[in-house]
Amino acid sequence: MKRRRSIDLVVLNVGGTKFETSAATLARCSSYFERMFSGDWHTLDDEVWLDMDADSFKVLLSCMRRRTVLLPEDPDLFARALLDAEYLGCDWLIDEVKQTVQRRLGVEATADAFDTQHGGLRDALRNSAVLPGLFFHSPAPKDVAIKQIVQAGEFDRLDFMGERSADGPIVKRIACYALVEREGKTTVEPVLSHHMDEEAHASSEGMLNLASEFASGMEGTLVPLGVSRYAPAAFGFTTRSSFTHRVLREPITPGERPSMEEQLQRLGQEGYRAISSWSSPDGEARVLMEKATPRHAAAQ
Repeated sequence: MKRRRSIDLVVLNVGGTKFETSAATLARCSSYFERMFSGDWHTLDDEVWLDMDADSFKVLLSCMRRRTVLLPEDPDLFARALLDAEYLGCDWLIDEVKQTVQRRLGVEATADAFDTQHGGLRDALRNSAVLPGLFFHSPAPKDVAIKQIVQAGEFDRLDFMGERSADGPIVKRIACYALVEREGKTTVEPVLSHHMDEEAHASSEGMLNLASEFASGMEGTLVPLGVSRYAPAAFGFTTRSSFTHRVLREPITPGERPSMEEQLQRLGQEGYRAISSWSSPDGEARVLMEKATPRHAAAQ
């Protein structure tokens, strides 16, 4: 049997086109090649024949050489390169593609979550809006209307937990609160300030973001844990409170829901207080309610 070359040079014949690379490059990125070069059944002096398209394998080999996802936007070439990756066992590459799509959607950024939502790689490739669409571009933003801005407390913060925050929550300063209308629903959303942050949000063009925009734009999934208000006290301690918000709507039709007065009374009994009011375009009265819950005291 022939002895291996010292430089581990491998010649690949892919559909009649020859490529040269190292066995180490192939084996560390592909379970197919790892098995091929792990035993004595193949010598590196032998030419390796692959019944694949040369153009798609060229893309895949470039990814393996750099251990980085470098895929083309051309849908056909993108799909063939990923199917080659699946056949050759380049799971790391496929998982990164799936996680990128999930991050753009602002949902759980795992390969398993991708498979649950999109039916796996092959099903996703049948829908060009998913692959390659969502790999290269974020989904079109939903219609968002900011109806009113409500002042935030000086020490209001929003805590996030996610893949990048294993050592503790990521804490962002809240500049104000926005009363946001999305698809007919009104919610209260913190507006985050990145001024003087050590690491500004890379995808933000300005210094302010809605919390949902910040979370979906970050690498890795971020889940808001809740709003905290830090109130400095004597002796260098901080009292921390968690805040929740509710938006009350005046019923348009009598009996449709409790009256505004009844809603205010019920939430008042639960510890909420009214902090702002406004009218929707159709004249419906709305009130923003806030409730504070002390969480713990911690040294600054």
